[in-house]
Amino acid sequence: MLLDPETGAQLLETAHRQESYPACHPEVGGYKFPERSGADRAPDANNCATYPRRLGIPIPEPTGSMRDYMPELDRWATADAPVDSRTKEPQP
Repeated sequence: MLLDPETGAQLLETAHRQESYPACHPEVGGYKFPERSGADRAPDANNCATYPRRLGIPIPEPTGSMRDYMPELDRWATADAPVDSRTKEPQP
């Protein structure tokens, strides 16, 4: 994934802050393993696969369900170009 240097530095700072003071960052949220059926899985549930989304980083699949997430992540990994999340400058 491509990020602007400033964005990368901000994301790193945010992640360190959340790690150091988790009680102050409800956006990280608690995580519990979902039921195997997936019945209790909220579409915006938080887990290790969806955490980057909380930082504003695109993720390949929105639910974080590994059955769906890993094939999509593999598609990203084998794409012709990396996912470009850099800020686009407006063209004159």
